[in-house]
Amino acid sequence: MASRLFGYHAGNSFMHNQDALSKFMWLLVVSTLPFVMWKAWQVSLEVLALLLISLFLSKIPLKDIYKSWRLFLLLGSLLFFCHITTRHEGTLLFKIWFLPINSDGGENGVLFGGRVVAIMGASNIFVRTTNPRALVIGLIHLGLNYRYAWMLFIALISLPVYESELVVIREAQAVRGIRPSTNPIAERIQMYRRYMMPMLVSGLRRVENLAVGMDSRAFGAFPERTFIDGFSWSKTGLAFLMGTLVIFVALLAARIRQA
Repeated sequence: MASRLFGYHAGNSFMHNQDALSKFMWLLVVSTLPFVMWKAWQVSLEVLALLLISLFLSKIPLKDIYKSWRLFLLLGSLLFFCHITTRHEGTLLFKIWFLPINSDGGENGVLFGGRVVAIMGASNIFVRTTNPRALVIGLIHLGLNYRYAWMLFIALISLPVYESELVVIREAQAVRGIRPSTNPIAERIQMYRRYMMPMLVSGLRRVENLAVGMDSRAFGAFPERTFIDGFSWSKTGLAFLMGTLVIFVALLAARIRQA
């Protein structure tokens, strides 16, 4: 059974109880927020806040947070490493063999790496706590054509499907006697090489089946589509969105004054 780290999980938390549209707007604001910030400690504070939201307001299991956030931190660390090794302005902090580490490289490394972690962390909160169907209904409520709304719906429901498919491929290869390498770097390279073709073939097969299924159900034949469930704004969702917007506007005004 796949862990489904990046799919929707039904639950009863502060974030689960918000309407999908408020959370979607919150995601847009939070994803833009790191680019308004100009100090590394500000972005680091946002990353910490998102981690606390994942743990306490979204009630994501600590095991799942560890598995997903280690990937986010790895990608952020790679960007941090690129900056500290290529930017040598500012005060010299120390040297690692022949490589100088300067204050400007460290500051920008944390800033840009933190932005990546913040965007991915906020997206993970949204995906884990938002029913894709509720998001589609909310977007159509705003006037978006249902054809475009369902494109987003298909993308969201495909994440756990491909995650499960990856686990099936890994277990099938293990049954056939493929053993991991003792070298972790070599194993990672081999893993991508072994999984790439089966995942590509599986994806093409699923896309073809999806297209046939949509055509057989006459998807897109009518200008409008009705739903059994309705949409309504939640007070907690709007309040949380407004609070985030206040922080965004305050930081934007401070950034403009500083410029």
